[in-house]
Amino acid sequence: MTGNQAYESAKLHRAHWDKLVADASARLKAVPGVGSGPHGLTPDEVKRRPDYQQARAEYQRLFSASRNWNRHFVAVFGAEIRAERRARA
Repeated sequence: MTGNQAYESAKLHRAHWDKLVADASARLKAVPGVGSGPHGLTPDEVKRRPDYQQARAEYQRLFSASRNWNRHFVAVFGAEIRAERRARA
């Protein structure tokens, strides 16, 4: 696999992680009562419910894994990322 193919493959993998995190975020926001408190905060009684705790744990797990993968992605493909950004500007 050439460097460019590896970069393109890694970008697809990154897009997959982004979708997983976005889907988990949507499931968390869909829990009844999320964001219904003052200033859009989630009330403590909602946070104590198992459905909220499960959705939040899933979101946090996926977000953390995505963050770790992105750290690796930037470390390995930093030059390619910068070149792609310069080409778009």
